[in-house]
Amino acid sequence: MKQLESLVRVLNEEQVLHNAIEDDYAREFLSLVTSSFTEKFLTGRTSTQKKHQLHVSGLGKPVVEQVLPLLLQQDRGFTSSYEPMLMAQAIITSMGDWVEAIAILTARRHNFAITDCQKRVSYLDVSGHIDFILDGYVVDVKSMAGGYYGMFNHKQNDTRGYITQAAVYSEALGLPFAWLLFNNHTRMWSAHALVERDKQEALVRVNRIVPKMRAITSIEEMVVKFKAPDPVPEVFKHVATGKLLTPTPMFFSRYKDLFYVLDKGINGYKKETYYVERVRSPREVIKRYHDM
Repeated sequence: MKQLESLVRVLNEEQVLHNAIEDDYAREFLSLVTSSFTEKFLTGRTSTQKKHQLHVSGLGKPVVEQVLPLLLQQDRGFTSSYEPMLMAQAIITSMGDWVEAIAILTARRHNFAITDCQKRVSYLDVSGHIDFILDGYVVDVKSMAGGYYGMFNHKQNDTRGYITQAAVYSEALGLPFAWLLFNNHTRMWSAHALVERDKQEALVRVNRIVPKMRAITSIEEMVVKFKAPDPVPEVFKHVATGKLLTPTPMFFSRYKDLFYVLDKGINGYKKETYYVERVRSPREVIKRYHDM
């Protein structure tokens, strides 16, 4: 971890977000982020005939969220009812790609021996791409909002599938894993290694669910074997409001109204959000799926 921690110090000492495109690395920076922009805002917003497959980055997501695209076998693009929310997700993930590009260019500019950028890996025939390898560690760059950054630093969690993704990359390449984290609020960086216990627990789950997901051939099978995560009680200023929120792993799902009856409302911060009135029954889920 010594080189990664040294890279963290360099990143925190430089105003890299401010001057990343003001030097000779401008062309390379633009090259790294252009493909991300194209996918998030152009080709990713239109229907394609590309066959859906499982991806390492998604293995930590709820099973229903992974299986549905496999059953549909077509990209329906952004659904109109959630266009603003899905656009927000595209912006967030695109900014994550920018932060990754900055980390890579800074490492190269300061002669850190990073290798295997975007190297393809496979585990149980599920493919993925690592960010890079440094000092014998598989490194994944993550950009996080201040609140989640603090929670993740305090105790690593798999709410967004980060531990599962890390465990698979580590196991596939036979190397330890570390995150290079960027706090969007403070503009500070840190590095954290994957805990071995968390890795092993994640691999047990992956080894169990991947064959099961591949065996599902119909929505009827899916609702019998798996269900969407339960909604979570809303808490505002440490007080329960009595309302239910879409669980975090399903927040940006374009299929969430397949599983939940949703009602648009305003939260305590005066922001629009979707509340869960109730969870749909398996019969309702099947009907809505066939009506899609």
